[in-house]
Amino acid sequence: MRAVKILHCADLHLGAAVKSLGIRSAKRRTDYLKTLEKIIEVCRDQSVQLLLIAGDLFDSPWVAKELLEDVKNLFLLIPETYIAITPGNHDPYTIDSCYAKEDFWPKNVILFSGEMSDHPIPSLGVRLWGAGMTDSYSLKSLFHREQSIREAKTEKEEIQIGIIHGDLLSAGGRSEYNPIYKEDIRDCGLSYLALGHIHKRSEPVWEGSCCYAYSGSAEGLGFDETGEKGVYLGLVTADSCRLKFLPVCQRRFLKYRIDVSQAESTKQAAAVTRRSLLELQGEEAGKNLYEILLTGDTIYDWSFDPAAFLAEFDDFFFIRVREQRRILYDLEQMAKETSLRGIFARRMLESKSGIPPEQFESAVQIGLRALNGRVDYSEDYET
Repeated sequence: MRAVKILHCADLHLGAAVKSLGIRSAKRRTDYLKTLEKIIEVCRDQSVQLLLIAGDLFDSPWVAKELLEDVKNLFLLIPETYIAITPGNHDPYTIDSCYAKEDFWPKNVILFSGEMSDHPIPSLGVRLWGAGMTDSYSLKSLFHREQSIREAKTEKEEIQIGIIHGDLLSAGGRSEYNPIYKEDIRDCGLSYLALGHIHKRSEPVWEGSCCYAYSGSAEGLGFDETGEKGVYLGLVTADSCRLKFLPVCQRRFLKYRIDVSQAESTKQAAAVTRRSLLELQGEEAGKNLYEILLTGDTIYDWSFDPAAFLAEFDDFFFIRVREQRRILYDLEQMAKETSLRGIFARRMLESKSGIPPEQFESAVQIGLRALNGRVDYSEDYET
């Protein structure tokens, strides 16, 4: 049975500003292009026949000339691979967008715009179906023409593959980003539907006779996109899909809670954190981006110095840290002191009966930190 080798990726957001990373922002922007370079390398090394880019290749429809040339030159490296692109809500196909440039894109690039249309690729025995967003919003679903797809599948011995960017919903659901309904996918006639827009990868699943999946973002964009990011690679036939997930990201966003109960200073807390990250991530620990929450019960009421903590990680790409240690205390003993802390303890004991236990504990912890000059209870600090 005839098969086509595909690579499905989406949501690279080339050119994204990533200002939240401060001095690391410029370097992070280059990571996204390097991820595309990796995808092109996989296509070349694995003899991929069809590269599916399911939307938001760029972070904006207006792309810097240098970046656009870089992307074009990368596409030229794989002339034997067909490259199908569906514009997304971040990079819609408009009259002045990068996709509308005349005589710019290489001959192996297939661009979709507007509602569903088809593009036959006789050399592969494939008929490609796609729709491209022409605005940042689309309340109306661009995914339809199921009858046409079914008829093409019946009349021609072709593999029917679809590509689209949008929100996958159940019947009655609403979205401003091209709603795609599962009921429409079921028995639509496609062998595989490559989806983009949702940055969290989904496993390939079957809806009727159609297999579909979100590949997720190929490179994480923030701490709400943690873990390994990549693409789907594999074979599609008229009635089967054999795809595997392949990591291609340059760095990962990772979140950890680190127990620093035994630390007696900021420097010791940093040492505990470093050991933990090296144990968790090995030799490549320094390349990733971390959001660290310092936790633990401690009798040591040392003041956390975020600048001193981050200074211990000059060899790490990016760290954001927050501390939420719980100070062990004895209010009865504190109340005997002739100090501000003693006054605070007595007032808290006087009001204890009228405050829910959880709120009381939180108030005591914040109060003790404030008395020690640490009023930054929930602030974030970054490298």
